[in-house]
Amino acid sequence: GVLHGARTYVLQDEDGQPLRFTPRPVKDAVNPIGCGDCLTAGIAWALHQGKDVTTAVKQGMECACDNLLTLIPSDFNREREHRSRR
Repeated sequence: GVLHGARTYVLQDEDGQPLRFTPRPVKDAVNPIGCGDCLTAGIAWALHQGKDVTTAVKQGMECACDNLLTLIPSDFNREREHRSRR
């Protein structure tokens, strides 16, 4: 599936079971440009680290949410993303 904005998305796992994902709300968004790139990068990085698909998509969504708070597109800050998940 293609992810667009703050909606709930449904993906299928390897067994065809639905996986539902809803990004966390972000107040005071500054710039949405690059969110898809950050989403993809977060998913790819998590999968590269051996994480499961659910964890990878959640990490990617956090990266995209983090991007909303920056003026420069795709200026992802891993430390900021990590703190937001504590």
